[in-house]
Amino acid sequence: MSWHDEYAKKYAGLLNEGQLLDLFDVIRSNVRSISGAARRCGIQRKTIYEMISDGKQVRKQTGERILRAALETNPQKSMEILLSKVVKDSEEIFLSYLSSIYQRAMQARGRADFCKATFDLALAMEKYPGLIVTGLQEETSSVISALAMKASSLGVEYDPPQLRVMQTEVLSAMVPALIEELLKTPRMDHVPLARKWHTDLSLITAVSKVIDENRAQLTFLPTQRQMIRDRETTIPETSYARRPGEIPLSSSSIERGSDIPLDQAASVATVVRFS
Repeated sequence: MSWHDEYAKKYAGLLNEGQLLDLFDVIRSNVRSISGAARRCGIQRKTIYEMISDGKQVRKQTGERILRAALETNPQKSMEILLSKVVKDSEEIFLSYLSSIYQRAMQARGRADFCKATFDLALAMEKYPGLIVTGLQEETSSVISALAMKASSLGVEYDPPQLRVMQTEVLSAMVPALIEELLKTPRMDHVPLARKWHTDLSLITAVSKVIDENRAQLTFLPTQRQMIRDRETTIPETSYARRPGEIPLSSSSIERGSDIPLDQAASVATVVRFS
């Protein structure tokens, strides 16, 4: 048995009609016709039309033939379609699991039940960080924030689990503006701040700790935007040129959902200089 046959028998049952049609398109793009693609799959042309027009349930054998032919025609593209299906299903299952942990924790009336729920969440985050990063960061962060508030009401010390994987582009946009806000408002409550930024509470805690440890060494200068609001007539260019030892912090409007590249955010930059 070839690996195409093995994969077809193992995974075809996971695919719905839409995904099988996507795989059929992979074959059709190679042979240039529906009839030719159907022959390569070993199925009748009318089977494809029934899948398209009637939404007729596909027999297991038909699904296996389509997946096998797609894998033989274009393994990479076919595996991408298969993988996207598995990841999506896994995210839905993980989201349901998050919901069950949330319900258990919110209903907990004692330390033992609450700690069991938080332990299960930390274990799941350690095992499946990729699922959170690809699509469930906001949901996971909301659950952690809710658990932190519940812990406070129960008088239980809660150390939020750390998400050890995060998309680079998310961090590059978030951390500078987060630092700016924490510098402006020392000792800000981390729980509402994590909810505001739709991020993991542990990230807020870590950034705040670094700032507190180095606050005496930081010089916080007003933003160029603030100077404009104060009706300054002239703004020396040298005041905002990057000097050795300075870090430009973007005031990107994450809350508004817009993406401002860091290299284009000079007009709204805050400069933090290490003394």
